Amino acid sequence: DGSSVYQVAGADLYTSASVLAAEQRLVAVAGRRDGRTVDGQAVEMALLEATANGTDLNAGQVALVRQMATSGARLQLAIAPAGAGKTTAMSALAAAWTNGGGTVVGLAPSAAAAAALRDHIGTSS
Repeated sequence: DGSSVYQVAGADLYTSASVLAAEQRLVAVAGRRDGRTVDGQAVEMALLEATANGTDLNAGQVALVRQMATSGARLQLAIAPAGAGKTTAMSALAAAWTNGGGTVVGLAPSAAAAAALRDHIGTSS
């Protein structure tokens, strides 16, 4: 392919000081459990609202919503394959959080994912 035989594929890593600083901030808060939580009743109401509005969450999605809303963890991740229902679960989580008096700002790894999240949760992403 014309590349140098002395160049090892994948050996070069590229980043910036701001990206490294952001990653350090995430690592620093990853173990903290002193964050805001939502009352269990607000969570159950949001789950009932989702069902009433035609969104049937599976057991994994329900568990994700309950855990994220009530854990107090400062950093939480929802990792699953595409199409597993993460965005749908986030809609119920956003409702629970808002019902509990919180503010929701969506974050996603790409512009397309952020747009889909924004459409589902009804807030800026």
